[in-house]
Amino acid sequence: MLTGSGMGAISTTVLALVSAGDHVVAQTRHYMSTAKLFDEVLPRFGVTTTLVEQSDVEAIRAAIRPETKLIMLETPANPTLVLTDLAAVAAIARERGITTICDNTFASPLNQQPHALGIDVVVHSATKILGGHHDLTAGAICCSNELAEKIWRMHITLGSVLSPMDAWLLLRGLRTLAVRVERINANALQLARWLEAQPQVERVHYPGLESHPSTRSRSGR
Repeated sequence: MLTGSGMGAISTTVLALVSAGDHVVAQTRHYMSTAKLFDEVLPRFGVTTTLVEQSDVEAIRAAIRPETKLIMLETPANPTLVLTDLAAVAAIARERGITTICDNTFASPLNQQPHALGIDVVVHSATKILGGHHDLTAGAICCSNELAEKIWRMHITLGSVLSPMDAWLLLRGLRTLAVRVERINANALQLARWLEAQPQVERVHYPGLESHPSTRSRSGR
């Protein structure tokens, strides 16, 4: 499903999957408007949220309650690029019948496929890498047909629709996605390595660097 913005995709999905009395586990680091959705909007409708450090899988497990219906993830997170072990969280959620959502905007489908790691719903702000030309706002929701039926009904009600012109611009952007992401990855890594070598720079947050906390954790250092 396509929406009029990335937050349209996130808000529509979350509101379609929770009800009063439900509980959500979310990260301490999210895109600002996503954080406001959990901090300011959902509590008005009787939905509670527990925020946890996203790199700590055991903290996510410990935050789950009997009424937990949703785990909201964003990896790499905006703006610190902290990573989440999607496969581990998805496995925990499946054991308990909890739906998982991952905001995959920063990674793009070329660098990360959350569905393949067990995530139920993947959302994107297509305004960014998917569109790629800075001339549209759009969001995308990717999920099973069963979940799509529930989310679609909320989508119609909220009206976060994508205009025909923006849909065409997004299709144009997708045609060059692979080429653009390959160049983005190469340029970003080169820039991150250069910045890390500068004495004026205290720290560089980029998962491609060996100094990134998540990279060190995976390599056992």
